[in-house]
Amino acid sequence: MKTEGKTGSTNTRPGPIPNTAEGRATNTPPFWSKPQTLYRQNYRTLKSRRNTGIMGSSMGGLIALYTAVEYQNTFGFAGVFSPSLWFSDQWVGHVQYKGKKRPVLFYLLAGVNESETMAKDVWLLAKALEDAGFPASGIAVDIDGDGAHSEWFWAREFPLAVDWWLNR
Repeated sequence: MKTEGKTGSTNTRPGPIPNTAEGRATNTPPFWSKPQTLYRQNYRTLKSRRNTGIMGSSMGGLIALYTAVEYQNTFGFAGVFSPSLWFSDQWVGHVQYKGKKRPVLFYLLAGVNESETMAKDVWLLAKALEDAGFPASGIAVDIDGDGAHSEWFWAREFPLAVDWWLNR
């Protein structure tokens, strides 16, 4: 597979996202380790990966996707809301390159009032996750009829995603 990123760099095989503006997440230490330690020291939490999730919207949705796929030993759930998949076309190769190593549940959310390609891209993401070995039964796709690329939409849908995760 050959993909070309927004920077014009090419990647001739599925694999890690290169060290470009699109791939800086690969060069950062796990950003969640300090807050996670604080939470676990101060609150009664379930420490298993099955009970550890990451969620984000827009660019945070893309980062939640990347982080859950990259760190499958840590996360058992990812809420991927309106992900900025337009940012780089290399996410498909990265998902396929990493593949499924551990069970991870994915809640994918988009609204019909977002960009022209958002809903289609989220369906392509679901397919890429399945092709990488994540079972369809662990991937929820919610394309909402009045959803927009906005905090009110993500806040409204947040409890539904958490409920889906906790009741799996």
